[in-house]
Amino acid sequence: MLDCADFEKAQKPVPGQYVHADHIDVGAAVPAMGNHLIDVKSPELAPGGPAFSRTFVIGSNDAHVIFYEPMIASAYLATNPNKCSPIKQPKSWEVAGYYPTQYCIRFSDGNGPRTVSLEGFVKRAAN
Repeated sequence: MLDCADFEKAQKPVPGQYVHADHIDVGAAVPAMGNHLIDVKSPELAPGGPAFSRTFVIGSNDAHVIFYEPMIASAYLATNPNKCSPIKQPKSWEVAGYYPTQYCIRFSDGNGPRTVSLEGFVKRAAN
């Protein structure tokens, strides 16, 4: 359960340059994780849009980006996808390091495993 103090901490806005403009706060804070910033341009959010299949979420807490998360519906995984999707990039990065530019969902064959990976890492300077 998320108490009020943790919710308030999770809701502190990340400075705009560190999050792509399409990712917005919808109050989706989760205990032991933080807030989930959702891509407002995800197809399932459009009026009459399709059911949720996959999207990319940015996690934040205390005004900092703390995680990146591809969210994928099990029904979509059951279609045995082999697909890579771009990750929308912010204007700046608070912490220097290597950051992914795409996430991929791959299926081997038969009832084999599916993999979800972050790929295309690029070194970014903090600014």
